[in-house]
Amino acid sequence: MGWAKENGNDLVNPQRGITETPNYLIISSYASNIVACRKQDILDAQKGQGAIVWHKITPEDFASGATVVVKNDENDYLLFSGGNSWRSAKPPFTPISVAPNLEAQLDIIFKP
Repeated sequence: MGWAKENGNDLVNPQRGITETPNYLIISSYASNIVACRKQDILDAQKGQGAIVWHKITPEDFASGATVVVKNDENDYLLFSGGNSWRSAKPPFTPISVAPNLEAQLDIIFKP
């Protein structure tokens, strides 16, 4: 959480956990929502040059628990909130902090 602590100030609180990639922050809040934003958006907002764009990346099928990345049958990694409550079969999951290709997945979410 080095960059967020140094540059995010109160813009990224409250949170249960933050995962950083080179260009993004992924924030797991106390409400079990998981959102992502660009680091550059935070810097721009602090200078009054724009708003922070937040993308919610928690699907409805998952609730209550830690941030995870789910690998689907096509070997794509998707950002999810996992835990103890599923409306479908429990998928294989990996903690988001060790998931590969996070930056590329977030680039897709934040595409113009």
